[in-house]
Amino acid sequence: MRVTGNAARMANPSFNANKLKMGVFFANIGGGARPTLADDRTRLSWPSLVEIAQMADRAGIEDFIPLATWSARNRDSDFTKYSYEPWTWAAAIAQATRNICVFTTAQVPIFPPVVAAKLTATVDHISNGRFAMNAVCGHARKAPEGLVGAPELGHDEWYAYADEWVEILDRLWSEPDIFDYSGRYFDLKGAGSYPKPLQQPRPPIMNAGIGRGPALGSAPLGHDVHCRANWRRRGHQGQGRSHPGYRYRVRPRGRGVDEQLCRGASDGT
Repeated sequence: MRVTGNAARMANPSFNANKLKMGVFFANIGGGARPTLADDRTRLSWPSLVEIAQMADRAGIEDFIPLATWSARNRDSDFTKYSYEPWTWAAAIAQATRNICVFTTAQVPIFPPVVAAKLTATVDHISNGRFAMNAVCGHARKAPEGLVGAPELGHDEWYAYADEWVEILDRLWSEPDIFDYSGRYFDLKGAGSYPKPLQQPRPPIMNAGIGRGPALGSAPLGHDVHCRANWRRRGHQGQGRSHPGYRYRVRPRGRGVDEQLCRGASDGT
């Protein structure tokens, strides 16, 4: 059975009744979420990723979230060197699972909004409304200007750019007719996107990052879910560990704001 509109959106596991939502991060990356030099580190393998996704699905985990990376961040460990592109990865994972919400990660400097709107609607239909977007402004704390020819903007300005980007997405997903748009960063003529996503008024958008962007907490970017990672270092060399604090701000429409703070530890391997 295929459901549409608000019913599809509220059927998305990201909006279920569980107070604590759980997700698998970096599942499209060889080696997982941490760089390591171990000989038996996980290698990038599609059969292995499908197995992980199906295990998470059976366990009732809500979300399956990829990293978007276009270069190698650690040449010794090959961390992020081998990765699957997150949009096509999401479409394939959606076909291999039944219930879990599958994310893409979209860097706004790379994907024009008309492209992101069409990609999102496509995967939303493939997944029968089990899709969401993690929209971020950069890559490894910087915009990838040197990789994709993105404009050179300051840190805070990228969040203003993202505000317009999300505003255009909202209109592409909701307005029945083509429209023109004139803003500070985008000037569009005859914009339109069809079909619309199954989830209305739009698929969930999350902003997961470590930057101090002004959009976090107030602007459209990530107004469904905010995930902030605040890293702290303790101890001396050889003793310290990074402890991230993740703050999730979930905003289902009409329900106000629910904040949860979770803490974890990384061993740095």
